Amino acid sequence: MTQPIDFVITWVDNNDPSWRADYLKFSGRTDDDSIRYRDWDSLRFWFRGVEKFAPWVNKIFFITCGHVPEWLNVDAPKLRVISHSDYMDGQYLPTFSSHPIEFCLHRIEGLSDRFVYFNDDTFLINDVKPTRFFVDGLPCDMAILSPMFIGGMHGHTVYNALDIINTFFKKRTVIKENPLKWFHPQYGTYLIRNLFDVGYSYFTGFYDHHLPQGYLKETFEDAWKHNRKSFEDTCSHKFRCQDDVCIWVMRYWQLATGRFHPLNLTSDSKYFLTNDVNVDEVSHVISSQRKNVIVINDSLELNDFEKAKKVINQAFMKILPDKSCYEL
Repeated sequence: MTQPIDFVITWVDNNDPSWRADYLKFSGRTDDDSIRYRDWDSLRFWFRGVEKFAPWVNKIFFITCGHVPEWLNVDAPKLRVISHSDYMDGQYLPTFSSHPIEFCLHRIEGLSDRFVYFNDDTFLINDVKPTRFFVDGLPCDMAILSPMFIGGMHGHTVYNALDIINTFFKKRTVIKENPLKWFHPQYGTYLIRNLFDVGYSYFTGFYDHHLPQGYLKETFEDAWKHNRKSFEDTCSHKFRCQDDVCIWVMRYWQLATGRFHPLNLTSDSKYFLTNDVNVDEVSHVISSQRKNVIVINDSLELNDFEKAKKVINQAFMKILPDKSCYEL
């Protein structure tokens, strides 16, 4: 029997009055112009994509601080609406950082042992099979080495994750135990990175794909058991800070323990950091369905946001015109 696979997605409505009041209260700001919370109004296309292109999904866990879109059908059979307070320790709430929200996912009641974590800027735009995410019970991933450079807050949180991996795992031992998972022909030209980096005695960094990622609950439990202090410190921060450890530590832990199936995740995917120049290309990839997965990451380089939103949502409407069971 095929093991159930759940989807998990996190979402926040920056226009919700209660959320906004708490955000301003705890941040000490008088207004919020944070680009991270700019609303593309495209969430319904995430649900439509899942229903049409991944009908095999077991359950969808939709995580918010308590609010939901007005159009969401909370009674949809496969949908489970989860508030932060349902699975997170009250001492960490409210939180305005994705790190604690992500670090505690394994504590969600009823979540399958195998789940795929989506950000709300990752969409399915063509058919995907369960084997896109899990094979023989293991999450699919790319064990690609890539030296990292510390820059900005995110760079520090990735470095902190990498430091944990080097503390508990010896690089040469890890690769020796699973050589075919680290040098698999599936990776194609990405193997060049491993060839250049393999000589270092420690992990200098990993290639981070920013795509929907499969996880095992046991990975979270194992990593928490060995890093409780640093994880609790991260969860205690209401806003992101450079002392945090990012969610990639869970993925790195899976790679280091060999609990993954080698697959080139980029072969059927396309990542975009949006700007005023590439909006038409984003639209074309969606409407032509050249890929199965697309990432539409907002950025400060996108000035005409309203135009971009209109163009991209029109492309979504072309391939996903009908309401899903998750809409009222």
